Amino acid sequence: MWEQQVLTDKASVLKLEHQSIILAILLLQPNK
Repeated sequence: MWEQQVLTDKASVLKLEHQSIILAILLLQPNK
């Protein structure tokens, strides 16, 4: 049970990092 919670926490952290990377890429792209 505890290990499952840790995996879920890691997954959500990775998800947040992934979203912020996408956001940064979108912001860094010049507007067309």
